[in-house]
Amino acid sequence: MEQTSRRKKRKNRILPFVIFAAFILILSLCLGVAFRYKPTNERYNAKQYYGITDPDQVALIVNGQRLEEHGLLSEGSVYLTYSQVTDYISSRFYWEASTGQMLYTLPAEIASHGEGDGILIKDGQVYISLDLVRQYTGISSAVYDSPARAVIESAPRTWETAKVSGTQAVRYRGGVKSPILTDVEDGATLILLEDGDKWSKVQTENGYIGYIQKKYLKDREQASNGVAPQNEGYTGISREKPVNLVWHQVTNQGQNDGLAELLAQTRGLNVICPTWFYLEDENGNIHSLASSDYVAYAHQAGLEVWGLVDNFTQQVNTQAVLENPDSRRQLIENLVSCGAEYGLDGINIDFEELNKEAGPAFVQFIRELSLRCHGAGLVLSVDNHVPYEFNSFYDRAEQGVFADYVILMSYDEHLNESTGAGSVASIEYVSSAIDRMLQEVPKEKLINALPLYTRIWKEIPKTDAQIEAESSNNSGEDYQPFTLGWDTVGMASAMETIQQRGVSPVWDDELKQYYAEYTLEDGTVCKVWLEEETSIEEKLKVMQEKQVAGVASWKLGLENSGVWEVIARYYNGQ
Repeated sequence: MEQTSRRKKRKNRILPFVIFAAFILILSLCLGVAFRYKPTNERYNAKQYYGITDPDQVALIVNGQRLEEHGLLSEGSVYLTYSQVTDYISSRFYWEASTGQMLYTLPAEIASHGEGDGILIKDGQVYISLDLVRQYTGISSAVYDSPARAVIESAPRTWETAKVSGTQAVRYRGGVKSPILTDVEDGATLILLEDGDKWSKVQTENGYIGYIQKKYLKDREQASNGVAPQNEGYTGISREKPVNLVWHQVTNQGQNDGLAELLAQTRGLNVICPTWFYLEDENGNIHSLASSDYVAYAHQAGLEVWGLVDNFTQQVNTQAVLENPDSRRQLIENLVSCGAEYGLDGINIDFEELNKEAGPAFVQFIRELSLRCHGAGLVLSVDNHVPYEFNSFYDRAEQGVFADYVILMSYDEHLNESTGAGSVASIEYVSSAIDRMLQEVPKEKLINALPLYTRIWKEIPKTDAQIEAESSNNSGEDYQPFTLGWDTVGMASAMETIQQRGVSPVWDDELKQYYAEYTLEDGTVCKVWLEEETSIEEKLKVMQEKQVAGVASWKLGLENSGVWEVIARYYNGQ
């Protein structure tokens, strides 16, 4: 009994301590939870946020993106680097290093500005003033202090906006523990960049990009940034009827005399494009095979003549010609003069195999040539390979502004050993090429070019000695016991060769072409993906669906006579 009483007394003494400990634990948990969800008032250093370490630096926020590279503040004006302008705002500015002039091509003239006239050169870097950029491009921009920053919208776009309910903090990251970038007042309008479950990524009017609690956003709506299209006022020459063009390869004066015979088999053409001109030297001179009699006969036959100029002369550096302002302008004058001398209706540019460094000068050449051609009443067209990222420096979108027609050469899908044997132009290759081109060039200016030829691919067996020597040095799975060769032939020649071998072509519905295969006496396997009336019509159907402005064909003399009837059903230029 006494023992039980002692135990009760001990429990009574311990109980208050247990209750107190439990109270402390609960209080700690509550304080911990409260601390965890209590918003921090810590503020993010604005200069650190914008990466500003020098008083001459200006942070740039372009189209909702904070650029890593800064602009320059000089005598109260904001300057952007030349590359910032061309990469993010407008590629139409062109720096002519040899003359120290910044060029901008307008619809009827070329404006130029030098150092001190909106152009600043510092530490070898070329800068363009924001005011000068605004003058020509119509961008929307605002400049703010503390720290210095410019908020720029360079292209028309729509976005979703929302108004803020109450005065709220915009934080560096989503979460109440993230530092505050800036505060926004009740009713302020924010641009919504991205919505999360509880936090939304926003851009403030004065250039902060951060996060705000989603529950504080109201009155959402779609709005425009108010920037006008850059290409207004740029006009050219267009034809009411679809263009049906064929290239005529002329490599010597004597070939001009064969035009009548070649045209006799055609139908529906309205443009012939002889390969008459090529770069002769790096001074802008051109070699000419042009013929006034040829032009007169073509005109009598109802055809326009667009003279082609190419850069296939290996010893002439095309980049050097285009980057030198004197040689570039001499080239332009020579082409326009030839147009007047021979009564041409247009100029066709076929400059291939340029490198990325030559891109800006090439595009400036097209701009300047377009002004001179239009002043002389000459149609300007530019030939282009299938668009990929690696040849994007040809700036097809800019070509689509200044050239009257942009020609897509949607062939040579399989060209040599690097591509392997295959079709010259399968239907998917052509269709996807047109789709990519239409993302850059208006359909009213796009002409799709078709092949009037095919390739006979030859898998030539290697000798035992070759196989033994090569296999010992090759552990890869791609090793082939044959050498790949090919012959490029016209439609009639390909069909005649197949018929002589007693082979019946089989239709490939995926490629939309006939395929034939045969083996020569020496074991060489020949594979042919034919281009003929049916395959050409399948491509024309795609072109018609995509409403491109015309068709071109390479080249006159390689076709079956029946192919002109097929093309004319879709693009009859007469």
